[in-house]
Amino acid sequence: MSKYYFVTTLLPPLTIGSRPEIDSNELDFVLRQNLSLDDFQKVQILRRLVEIENIRRFWQGEMIEPCGNYDEKEIEENLLHLENYPAYVFNYMERYQDSKERLQFFPELLREFFTEEMKKASGFVKDYLVFEWQWRLVCTALRAKSLGRDFKKEFRFEDPEDPFVQEILEQSSASTYIPPDGYQELTTIFENYKLKPLELNLALSEWRFECIDQKVGWHTFDIDRILGYIVQFEIVEAGLKLDKKKGLQLIEKVAKGE
Repeated sequence: MSKYYFVTTLLPPLTIGSRPEIDSNELDFVLRQNLSLDDFQKVQILRRLVEIENIRRFWQGEMIEPCGNYDEKEIEENLLHLENYPAYVFNYMERYQDSKERLQFFPELLREFFTEEMKKASGFVKDYLVFEWQWRLVCTALRAKSLGRDFKKEFRFEDPEDPFVQEILEQSSASTYIPPDGYQELTTIFENYKLKPLELNLALSEWRFECIDQKVGWHTFDIDRILGYIVQFEIVEAGLKLDKKKGLQLIEKVAKGE
């Protein structure tokens, strides 16, 4: 495994609520100039989650987030010419050719992203994708239980045979939902801030940020540290753009599996 002593010294510390001393373009330049081709491909896979969400933003006519792999013009060209995205994106577009349907069933595309990318990934990338998928499902379950929503409907895009999904569905008739090990802190976060969207988003961001630190562990100078930094950078950047309205919208999207 390559050691990136020089790169890691270039990356300034990140803090939730504070603007990073490096912007997304500068970060991208450093990564492209210094990472091996194989390691930069790992970066692109991590960024693909932002990219999938940017496709939704493009269909909605919203501003594109800068932490993806492509800018707005490139996204438009990719979708028009059916190129540079995995096959599951274009298969989804073939199933739902109407823009309204593409937005309505967007959780299906997001589920396909996690399913396909987790299957192919390894190392930190796989660990992160599994973590990202699971904490979203836990939040969906907590929200659904709080509002008395039907679990089968909330998780209709997930594979009911998957053990993690099964464990959630088995608690559909219980009075409360108890998350599995590693995610139990989300119950406290949700209960404390479920009526305060901004505070809830901040608490979730801080929890995710800390979880990434734990996953990276002692890997100070290798690619895992850099990949962890990229994820934490996205968390910090996203948090800076939230206002009360967007905070509530984000929680609703996570709770709906979007």
